Amino acid sequence: MAETRVAFKLRKDKFHYMAVAENRQRIMPMPDDRMSGRCQQLAYPEAVLLTNPIYPDLAGEVDDKYQYSCDNKDNKVHGWISFDPPTGFWQITPSDEFRTGGPTKQNLTSHVGPTTLAMFFSAHYSGDDLVPKFRNGEYWKKVFGPVFIYLNSTWGETGPHILWEDANLQKITRRLEKGALLPVGYSFVIGTLMMMIYMQVLHTLGWHYQEKWGHGKENAR
Repeated sequence: MAETRVAFKLRKDKFHYMAVAENRQRIMPMPDDRMSGRCQQLAYPEAVLLTNPIYPDLAGEVDDKYQYSCDNKDNKVHGWISFDPPTGFWQITPSDEFRTGGPTKQNLTSHVGPTTLAMFFSAHYSGDDLVPKFRNGEYWKKVFGPVFIYLNSTWGETGPHILWEDANLQKITRRLEKGALLPVGYSFVIGTLMMMIYMQVLHTLGWHYQEKWGHGKENAR
């Protein structure tokens, strides 16, 4: 299972501004800019040189969806903004603990389409070693998420940064409420139990530290 994700394709006539981080926000090329006559194909299919883009100011730039990847630990909120009317579409992931590869593995976010991705499994930046493999009728189950889709809007002539800041506030809120907002079901660990498990891990690590290094009980805790 090399790629597992949810993809959202927005209206290209509405959503032109993309934000994936505080310092990674911009007007994006149109999907038509990646077609013959408007670009030059580079070393691999995802990378093109914009030669005749719809927005002339973008001429000479390279468009490549891998430019907007980020570490799992930083992949918490990203999306698109429409200026008419001022509307934001955001994918919010309160925790990356369900993603394979750990906090420093990179994953895709949003890119020209306009497209927004909620990534679960991916062989990008790692190869097949992190791809689940099943055979002989092996039973397997994994819980993904939670992933939230957040829409916001504002009135009047306001910059895109207001919508971005509001989406970030939602990210913080969702992270604080993560345990309480998980769907009801035995496959999800409720917030209180998650905290109990976390404290038990800390306790176990403390005693392991004590036994290995010979420090007192109080210091071990």
